Amino acid sequence: MLIADMTSTAARPELPLPARVLDAFGGVLLVLLFCVLIFGPVRVDAGVASLSVGSIVRLLVLLAASVGGRHFLWPRPPLHLRCLAAVRALSGSTALRRVLPPFLATRSAVLFTGLLAVLTIGFPDSDPPVRISESEVANLPLRFDAGWYLDIAVHGYRWSPDADGQQNVAFFPAFPALMSLGAALVNAGNEPEGLGARLSYERYYVRHVAAGLIIALGAFLWGLAYVYRLAREDLDDRSAAGAVLLLCAFPFAVFYGAPYSENLFLLATVGAFFHGRRGDWGVACAWGALAGLTRPNGFALCVPLALLALQARTRSPRAWLAVAAPIGGLAAFSLYLLAQTGNPLAWLDAHAAWGRSTGGTEMLLAVPLEFRSGEALYNRTLGEPLRWLDGCAAILALALAVPLTRRLGWAYGSWIVVNLALAIGSGGLLSVGRVVSTLFPLFIYLGARLTAGQTMLALAVFASLQGFGAALFYTWRPFI
Repeated sequence: MLIADMTSTAARPELPLPARVLDAFGGVLLVLLFCVLIFGPVRVDAGVASLSVGSIVRLLVLLAASVGGRHFLWPRPPLHLRCLAAVRALSGSTALRRVLPPFLATRSAVLFTGLLAVLTIGFPDSDPPVRISESEVANLPLRFDAGWYLDIAVHGYRWSPDADGQQNVAFFPAFPALMSLGAALVNAGNEPEGLGARLSYERYYVRHVAAGLIIALGAFLWGLAYVYRLAREDLDDRSAAGAVLLLCAFPFAVFYGAPYSENLFLLATVGAFFHGRRGDWGVACAWGALAGLTRPNGFALCVPLALLALQARTRSPRAWLAVAAPIGGLAAFSLYLLAQTGNPLAWLDAHAAWGRSTGGTEMLLAVPLEFRSGEALYNRTLGEPLRWLDGCAAILALALAVPLTRRLGWAYGSWIVVNLALAIGSGGLLSVGRVVSTLFPLFIYLGARLTAGQTMLALAVFASLQGFGAALFYTWRPFI
């Protein structure tokens, strides 16, 4: 009983801000100490400055000073009871219990299916375009966009206004920055000079990719927990759990099994929704800024956040700061590119090499004109079958936008419409399925609308297509 009372006391928000800062600093030191003990020295390079941590003794001294100073100035509640309360809350979390099984089942199935496809079907040209290891297991996560994130994490951004090909400024910085930080924590080391030290070369890149995969999977799990908690605001437990299952099994959720930014984007957007709806505008502001730094469409999060603020009729400056935060993330990256390349919209110009432009809507509207007969439709479908999977995803989202808005509210519906408008308007059906996979209101609505039997049927269809997508994706065949 005494422990329960003390744990409850530790959970109360009575600790002043300086004490919480010292607790957080102590937590960071503890993580660094663990990484140094397991992996060796940690070196974080931030461009203009770098931090190197390799002395266990110094870390212990700093940790003792931080924890000792905090408990001397603010002895209650003690740090160990705060940690105990956090662990108990996590272990007793209903959201974690609901999302962990589908997360483990679907991500392991996707990776295992991908590995089986590599070992049985093989690559189109006998060898993959990029290889960082002779081990197919270590090489498995490095597919398509993961190579671009690895390039940014290792070499930073590079841009040439005269280049016609693809350039890495098209990819936003949040995920590769975390990937680089994760690689530093597992002591990836410095990039080898040349290719002479083959072991160092392989270790360096494999640890970067492994760090990216761990971060991506962790973000996806955290995002699923947010989806469940957000769904529970309006739905019962079965419907909320169904929303999570449908999101995990969605055909284009295959990208959540790779070091891609979709994982972080889902976490940031649903986190901003969840805290914005609860009036926790400071936390919503942080998630919104992260969304703006993660993907080009992240700035559009300002629309649903503004609708949530208007719905709450709040005059809090924090609320409108949260509304502006996604645009601030985009602006920060644009200002960085202005300083580095002289072109703040270099990221937008670079997207043209992937087939995205402002003429995307015209491309989409031109398609029906080609279907003058059933034969034309048949031939086009056979010629571009994967593009029509993207089309089916877009049709599903558009068809449910109105009933979704009626059921969940304008903020949820606006997130669907704005993202589809941006995606289709810039590239037609190109990669629309990937965009739809991050539109969590769609899955919350499906969880609410479908019966248990209908949910199982949808899961069977979704999962079979996701397995097909995994076989294509991991054997370097496009699934976009």
